[in-house]
Amino acid sequence: MDELKNFYNQWQKRMFVICYFIWFVLLIVFFLLNQSISELLDICMNSPECIQITKDNRVVWDYFVSFFTDFVGPLSVTYGIYIKTMDYINTTGWKKKFPHLDIDGTWNDITTYTKKFDDKGITFENDDKKVPSPVIIEQTCNSFKIKQSVGDDFEWCSLMADWKDNKLMILYRVEYKSKLQKDGFPEQRTGFECMSIKNIGRKGRPVEMVGNFHHCVYDDKKPVYMGDVVYKRVE
Repeated sequence: MDELKNFYNQWQKRMFVICYFIWFVLLIVFFLLNQSISELLDICMNSPECIQITKDNRVVWDYFVSFFTDFVGPLSVTYGIYIKTMDYINTTGWKKKFPHLDIDGTWNDITTYTKKFDDKGITFENDDKKVPSPVIIEQTCNSFKIKQSVGDDFEWCSLMADWKDNKLMILYRVEYKSKLQKDGFPEQRTGFECMSIKNIGRKGRPVEMVGNFHHCVYDDKKPVYMGDVVYKRVE
């Protein structure tokens, strides 16, 4: 994420300079616009064919027109350009520069429970139970979030997540549904998951990640589990 933050900060400094020149050009454009409006008001004051404008009204018109053209107009347009550009850089633009860091989007998660730890120690699961669930990652230059995921057999949410050195690290809480609880799974667990990139797609983006997970040990005499995880991007 440091590369993306640096990229965003560089564009932020660049846009300050660009917007300064845009604002200066707009000052000239709005000044000319002000002159045109002023000439139009002169015509309306002196022409019987136009709506008559009194001298008092003209003072008020001149004040608001000058306020808009000298301050509000140039500043509003420049600020709008800055906000729109930086929002594009933050949400989309960075993906063209750093496709290898782009894991934003929806993934299919297949979790394989290969070991469990209980009062008998660490034992291997004979059936290698596989549990699928979706993973939705929201990634920008300045933020990284994994949304709550609801699978057929459990729900899990990210308590903390980071994407660094091409590794995805997640501290999460999982709640198992009654179907798995009947098989001996606990009601809920906190765990840690670490994923690495396995395959890159045609667009240069990661399309498959592999890793493993470990549950934290509890005192409820229920087993804790360890196993393998595979993420595949949903295109």
